Amino acid sequence: MKNNSYYRPLSSQASSFRMFEDNYDEVMKLCQASGRKPAEELRDLIDEALRARRAANGEQSGIQSPENGTPAENGGDLHQTLQQSLEQYRAQSLHLTRELREYYGLLLEVLAGSYGARRLIWNYIAEPRLRQAGHTPEQIKAQFEAEAKGWNAERDKTADMLEQAIRNLPLPK
Repeated sequence: MKNNSYYRPLSSQASSFRMFEDNYDEVMKLCQASGRKPAEELRDLIDEALRARRAANGEQSGIQSPENGTPAENGGDLHQTLQQSLEQYRAQSLHLTRELREYYGLLLEVLAGSYGARRLIWNYIAEPRLRQAGHTPEQIKAQFEAEAKGWNAERDKTADMLEQAIRNLPLPK
């Protein structure tokens, strides 16, 4: 979760440390789930820990809220809770958008494979049987064109539906 990190300056001093192995595994899981880099995730985790410690000691953070310029309070502050909820929503929305885009790509691969299979079936099964049944090359060609027209209409309809679904997704931020 981000705590107004867009509006806060970064320290000029970088920090480096080795964390406990079990914490490292958990941080990596958080990074994988959020799609963020470890430095970003750790920065927010440290910020959350310090805010919680300040809240436990009854202190205020002194961080200015960008919306109203007043200090953001810890604990049960409605603004902070809403901000955290909004950040969680954005992270989940971004994750869902990435997943849907990946599934869209997979669907396109499946469609491309099915068109190739359809062509192979026509060339090696349907067309030879039509020739054996006594159809002329013109009849076979007309039959193929009618089938291809139906296939293409089905393909276009499916692709349009998928494209529209992708357009309706929120853009990743």
